[in-house]
Order: sequence, then C-alpha cells, then structure tokens
Amino acid sequence: MIKMNLKNYFLLVLFTTGLFVKTSEAVCGGQLQGPNGSFSTPGFPQNYNNNALCVWRVTLARGSTLNITFVEFFTEQCCDILEIRNGSSSRYFSGDLMPFHVTTTSYDDNKVIIIDFSSDRSVNEKGFMAYYTITRPPPRCGGMLVGSSGSFTSPGYPGYYSNNLNCIWTLRIPADGYLRLKFIVFHTEQCCDFVELLDSAQQQIEVLRGYKPLYTVTVNGNRTDLVKIRFDSDSSVRRKGFLAQYHIITLPRSTSTSAVSFSAPTTVIPTASSAPSSTALPTLTSTPAPAVPTLSSNPFNTTVFTVRPSTSSLTPVMSSSISPAVILPPDVQRVLVDLISSLSQIMQKVTGFLGKPITAGDFEQFRNETLQILLQIQNQLLASTPTLPSNMQIAKRAIPEMANLQDAVQMLENIQRRLLG
Repeated sequence: MIKMNLKNYFLLVLFTTGLFVKTSEAVCGGQLQGPNGSFSTPGFPQNYNNNALCVWRVTLARGSTLNITFVEFFTEQCCDILEIRNGSSSRYFSGDLMPFHVTTTSYDDNKVIIIDFSSDRSVNEKGFMAYYTITRPPPRCGGMLVGSSGSFTSPGYPGYYSNNLNCIWTLRIPADGYLRLKFIVFHTEQCCDFVELLDSAQQQIEVLRGYKPLYTVTVNGNRTDLVKIRFDSDSSVRRKGFLAQYHIITLPRSTSTSAVSFSAPTTVIPTASSAPSSTALPTLTSTPAPAVPTLSSNPFNTTVFTVRPSTSSLTPVMSSSISPAVILPPDVQRVLVDLISSLSQIMQKVTGFLGKPITAGDFEQFRNETLQILLQIQNQLLASTPTLPSNMQIAKRAIPEMANLQDAVQMLENIQRRLLG
C-alpha cells in the first residue's frame, strides 16, 4: 500500500513539474529544411496540449532572410507564448492575433534562428499555422571592367539568372578611342528584364531586352569617358541572360605618313587683276601631291593659297583657265582656314569610324575631293555681283553649309561612303 502511494506520488510530481513534456520537442519542433515550408502547434487545428514545448530551428547563410507568415494565431494571452530569437534579439507573440508577417535576416555565416512555443499547465487554445520562405542573397554581380578587352555574363550563365537583380558594370573609354560591345548571347524577359547602357551623365545610350543574339553597340570616347552597363530583373520569369564581349579601341595618333595633318597653308585666291600663279592645285587625275600641312596658330598674316578658277561649279578642277591672284580679305582668310580645320576634324572622325588608319590612297582620294570643295567655294567667292559685298557677306556666301552642324555630318557621311567604296 505504501509502495503504491509512493508510485502515484512520483507520477504526480512528474506531471506537475512538466518533466514528461520535455521530450515533446521530438514530437513538435525540429529543423526546418528547404527554402520554404510550414509548421504549426501540435494537433492544429485542434487545441494544443498544456505544458507543450516546441522548438523549431532554421539555419541561414549570411545575407539570407527568413520570412514567416502566420495565417492563424490563437493562444492564451498571459501564458502560452511564441518566441522568435535571432542571436540576442527576440520577439514575443501571444493572444488572438490577425494574420501577420515576421522577417528576420542573418548577418553571420550559418546563423541559427530559434522559434520557441511553450504553454503552461492550464487553458489551451487552437494555436497557430505558419508558412515560411528563405530568401537567399542575390549572387554578386557587376563591378569595374578593366583592360582593353574581356567578357562578362549575367549571374548564373549559362543557367538562368536570378530574380530581383540589379547589376552594374563600368567601363572607361579614352577620348581618342571607342567601345565596341558585342552580346554573343542575349535572352531576357521581354517586358521586365533588360540591359541598359548609360553615359557619365546618366543619359541613356541604349536599352536591350528580349531576344537579341549577336547584337553590337558602339560608343565613341568623344561622347563619354565612362559607360555603365546595368542589368535589371524583376521578381518573376527568368531567362538564360547574356554573354558579352567588349573591346576598347584607341585610335592611332597622327604621327605616321598615312595620318592626316595640316600645316600652315598660304591663303591667296585668284582674280582678274592678278598675275598668274605658277602653282596649281592637282586635279583628280594628277600625280599625288605632298600631304596637306597642319594649321598654325596665326595663319592670317603670311599665308597664301593659289588656286585655278573654273567655269564649272561641279567639276572645277577640269578647267584650264588661269586668273591672277590677289590677297584675300582677312575675314575670308579666316573662313577658309576654319574650313580646313573642320576638314581635319572630319578626317579624324572618318578614321574613328573605319577603326583603322587610312592608307595613302584613301587620303589622296579624300584630298582631291576636299580640293573640289575648296574650288567650288572659290567660284562662289568670285561670282559676279552688281555691288561689291562686304567681307562678312562674302564669307557667309562662301560656305553657307558650314553654319549647320547637320550639314557637316552629312558631308562626313558622304566622304565615308566614298572611302568605303
């Protein structure tokens, strides 16, 4: 009888102290595996037991985030409590709560998040149901691209890229060079995932989206010294992404014989009252002439330029007539020298577009075409008028096209087509 009473007393002590339920962690709780899942109080949607102790654990990589959504939550307000613990930081929940969301992030490697639910020995409720997801940190992408050539890809290539990416690569371009960027492979979501090229002023150069294999973008260094390549993806739908190759080409400096250089030309134009000049500009069929010299800083005092006038404005170099020469007015000299300077700049741009030095033959053809332009301007200057116009009027009539930048660009395109055949 005494043994029986002792046994009953011992069992009563075990129940009242809750020692039996300490093993309940094996029944409720445990390690939450995978990127998503769910957990709930024991028996949900039935009421949980008294003296329950449930501990769930989630291991997070550095930068990962645990997102928990409680769709139902009913516990005893005072004494049945849920604790979510991240290191020394804890949050507590109890009572009847509307659906709510909890987020916690790991800033350490292999951080263990503890989710602890305990109930006392009286009053039990329905408990809770929760769903969780683990958001991994996006892969590192972007950075400074160095060297004159190289390649880069979307994160995960040749596999699919991740959602919610914002990658920025940066390239520098020398002022005397240009960038050639070729996308060997390019496939993104048409509506929402794109690659954007920006200049140093954050102005958009180009946007690529959808399917664009073997697509090339060229950016000149005289437009911007820096290009940002931004890849952005939204929260849904992934594709293969891209593989891109870049080349930075520096244009050759004008030190070789094939490069264009202008020295101080003398600037005189013939009139009827001047003596014939012994030096004439070559025609298209003449032998190659020496390279056109570079402009000096002060070409207006000592320079003369001897030409043959022609009765034809289209092909003036075919005329055989010769007129005496006179010194041009300073304003007209300045106009012609500015024109030659502009032609020098055009030639440099042509070199950039071609991506290689211009040969002597190409330059000779360009030089002859330039001489035709100069002779046509000369004929305009010598055109008879009822009254003698002012020097400024002569200058404006001589090169009306050069006042418009678009006309200069058109001239450049025409010369480029001629050089390329």
